[in-house]
Amino acid sequence: MYHRIGECPHCGGDVAEFSKFYGCRNWKNIDGGCPFTLPKRFCGKDISSNVANELLTQRESRVLKGFTSKKGNTFSASLILLFTEGRWKLKMRFT
Repeated sequence: MYHRIGECPHCGGDVAEFSKFYGCRNWKNIDGGCPFTLPKRFCGKDISSNVANELLTQRESRVLKGFTSKKGNTFSASLILLFTEGRWKLKMRFT
């Protein structure tokens, strides 16, 4: 049994929660070899399953607090899920 997070934007399969990431259940070659994953931690902030679901359904999250820069400063931003250069990426939108 697995915890379904939402629908995969790449192949339409189920995205599930794994120990360190959220990923498509169709990742095995026999199931289509879907490459879609989302990290559970991004810029020092844990990404909850609710936020992962927002990204899957709306392609953008609400503004989230608690990201950490390389210099150790905390900041807020929303996350955007994009397909670019042949792969899925998270980008930040600053308000």
